Amino acid sequence: MSDYSVTLSTTEPNNYVGLIKLRQGDVASQSIQATITANGQLFNFDRLAVFFNAVLPNGNVVRDKVTNVDYVNSKLSYVVADSFLQEVTQVTAWFSFENDEKIIDSTKNFQYSVIAGWKECIPQGNYIYELSEIQREIEEIIGNKDFTSLIKRMDALETKTIYLDQVKADKTELNETNEGLGKLENATSTLENKISSLSSGSPKAVSKVSDMVDKTKNYVYTGTEQGYVAGNWYYWTGSFWVSGGTYQSTGIADKSVTQEKLDNNVNESIKLSLENGGDLPKLVDRHIQRRICQTRRNFFNCRC
Repeated sequence: MSDYSVTLSTTEPNNYVGLIKLRQGDVASQSIQATITANGQLFNFDRLAVFFNAVLPNGNVVRDKVTNVDYVNSKLSYVVADSFLQEVTQVTAWFSFENDEKIIDSTKNFQYSVIAGWKECIPQGNYIYELSEIQREIEEIIGNKDFTSLIKRMDALETKTIYLDQVKADKTELNETNEGLGKLENATSTLENKISSLSSGSPKAVSKVSDMVDKTKNYVYTGTEQGYVAGNWYYWTGSFWVSGGTYQSTGIADKSVTQEKLDNNVNESIKLSLENGGDLPKLVDRHIQRRICQTRRNFFNCRC
């Protein structure tokens, strides 16, 4: 059996342990005998659980519980399991001291080398515990008839499951919010393009929809194609052209309104006034002024 005796510190920046070579396939025949110190003195880790930990080159973390512990002399002995010998390489390792799954302290890192043996180990992935460790804990629970630790682990797993479900729900809600913000941003961008186009100059007049090629600009349609109204201005929504209404309706030219275009009440007023010797221009002017005042009262709540 190959035993490597080392001194490991929880406080020194580095642990120089010499050359540790562990061979693949040598089951239960290679051990690390460690004395634990802190600030040059024996480290007191009484009643704490001890674990051997290592990080493989592929990033996987493996760990196993150390059962052979001499608390009085701050010593421990660990027979290296196969999962720590998965790859022929140099591995970084450390011992941790824990209480109820909380790490109280740990040694600084040290390295060991894995050399090829008579068989190639099967990579075991990112194991948290060895199967033998799980079996050992189950036997302890059954032997002591104390299910407290098992219940605690089950409660911890339930709490983690609830947390993960909540994280998933929050992520879904966040995605929906981002989707809504994206749609709002697109709509805002379309509106800004419309405003920018209107403020930059008059829309271009086109008689064919096929001539409306620049979707960043607005157009006044003058043609006769179905679905489009001549005289309306159109803007691009991102999917299709939409009418914004009549573009700058033509004003009424002087002396262009015929009697047929006047309101019936106006015609009646003119008729009565003329029959009574009234002056037509003054009558029309007064009637127009009354209509303007009525409009201002209705829409702007002001007096004439």
